[in-house]
Amino acid sequence: RFTVLALDALVLLPAVCRLARALGAAPSAAPSSPGEPPTPSLGLNTRVACALFQPALILVDHGHFQYNGVSLGLALGACAALLERKDLLASALFCLSLNFKQMSLYYAPVFFCHLLVRCLARPGLVGTVVRLGQVGAVVVATFALLWAPFAIWRAEGVTALGALGQVLTRLFPFGRGLFEDKVANVWYVLSVLKKDLRGLDPGALKVVSLGATLLLLAPVCFDLLTRTKAADQKHEHERLPLALGNSGLAFFLCSFQVHEKSFLLPLLPLVMLFPEDPLIIAWLSSVAAFSMFPLLVRDGLLVPYAVTQLVLVGLVASPYLPPTPDAEKLYEETRGWPFGGAKVPPEMHRIRREAKAKEVVRSQIAGASVLGMLLLHALERLYRGASPFERYPDLWPALFSLFSAAHFAAAYVYFTVWQLGIVPRQQAEGETERLLVERSQLLEEQKRLMDEHKQLRLESETGGGEPFPTSGPTRKKPRGKEE
Repeated sequence: RFTVLALDALVLLPAVCRLARALGAAPSAAPSSPGEPPTPSLGLNTRVACALFQPALILVDHGHFQYNGVSLGLALGACAALLERKDLLASALFCLSLNFKQMSLYYAPVFFCHLLVRCLARPGLVGTVVRLGQVGAVVVATFALLWAPFAIWRAEGVTALGALGQVLTRLFPFGRGLFEDKVANVWYVLSVLKKDLRGLDPGALKVVSLGATLLLLAPVCFDLLTRTKAADQKHEHERLPLALGNSGLAFFLCSFQVHEKSFLLPLLPLVMLFPEDPLIIAWLSSVAAFSMFPLLVRDGLLVPYAVTQLVLVGLVASPYLPPTPDAEKLYEETRGWPFGGAKVPPEMHRIRREAKAKEVVRSQIAGASVLGMLLLHALERLYRGASPFERYPDLWPALFSLFSAAHFAAAYVYFTVWQLGIVPRQQAEGETERLLVERSQLLEEQKRLMDEHKQLRLESETGGGEPFPTSGPTRKKPRGKEE
């Protein structure tokens, strides 16, 4: 167990910190005037804390006892290298992650598409070919270095290709079935409805699972492959973790031979976007650990499960729940105008109302989900093994998995829409900039009117005339060209 802590300190922690630095702080407040940078509300430490205090990762690696932190750390380091435009380093780190745990294959489509777009963006055909050759050479060299020992020190009478084939068979155990135990994905849900699903032809199941996975991957990869303009690089720090998370969700929901611990792969990249959407990321983190509850109970981790959930929600996420929408903060300064209220642009009121309504709905949905998890926990503790439920020993694990599967499917839709929604948000930037300029002009007009108001009142008082009224629609205005 000390080796897990040591590897977390050597691999996972530096990778998380590097990626947090590459992502930067999340802008939550509007610039005071157009052209100024936004005010960062959630610092880099928030990303690091939310990633390292993940209940699912802590319980699996330090309770169930595995080394997922190494492969995840290498993959997150590769993501950070991509954001820093160090493509060759990113290729090498991802190859290391993939060879440490083959589950990192969940990320392969995203890295392939992203690197391909980078290579095609090089100036000229020669530049593209050279860059493709460099990336390919790094990948081949890394794989050759890691796989050479299996080919060199092989069993007597076994060829090099035969030895490598034995390793591949171990890495992809298709003979173990469509899914492992009661995992919260599409195939387990269908197996509840169709009891003989696992007994169908394995070859047909492989084809169907491959097709379903590719179908879910299609919008994610298409979005990455069409980001060829320079303006698209502006939101790359947000799009890349989203794409990694969505790719992981696609594989988890529909691929062949999935284990409940595999949800760590889509979870960690999405967790790095906690400052951008604290409510949904905290909700997903809780559901991820909740989905593993039957496994954790078998390992005697009930108390650590409860403690880590409370630590995440109570210490890490609670200061930012519910999040204040950017639009609400953006237009907060439009309130309190003098002289009976100024003409505030109707777009500002509309955006404020829509942002508030959306946040209320999101909070209600997340709250209902949390209540559902608490209810299932209470029922499981009260009635586990009691009559008549003792006849159905798998009832509670099945309910936990079905409940979690619905949430993971909703998460895939939510985060995919988020990723694809970056395009219309870019198109709306011109409108946002116009509103910012208009707001700045209104603030300047407010300041000018207040200065004139003070000046006119001062002149009225010093001139010995009738005092200048401070408000009211029927006030008498002073005569003269000062008016």
